[in-house]
Amino acid sequence: MLLLLFACDPATDTADSADVDPTVEILSPTGDEPVAPGAVDFSVVVENFTLVDPKHSDEGETATGYISVSLDGTEVDKVALTQFSVQLLAGEREVAVELMYDDGDALDEPASDSVSLTVE
Repeated sequence: MLLLLFACDPATDTADSADVDPTVEILSPTGDEPVAPGAVDFSVVVENFTLVDPKHSDEGETATGYISVSLDGTEVDKVALTQFSVQLLAGEREVAVELMYDDGDALDEPASDSVSLTVE
């Protein structure tokens, strides 16, 4: 009789979602086409992170928080939704999103994305 034993090294097991870093990605607009001035709708996808109201603070919760929205390097909003609008004036603009813990601290491994837009 032949007995074979196999073991997985837990340090290399990537199937555990607790070890997966949160991500955020801007889906639209893509920056490929100019957008009109005014309220521009954005859509993002968030993975491995639970969005909560930015006014809610539950310090100590991991992977819980909100999206910080910046326009040209200045924070303009804090949102807990994956669809939101940003007021844009004509010109070249950069909109960035970053996941933040619900207590306002940045993630240990930053999760962010940005898009450059021509507004005309």
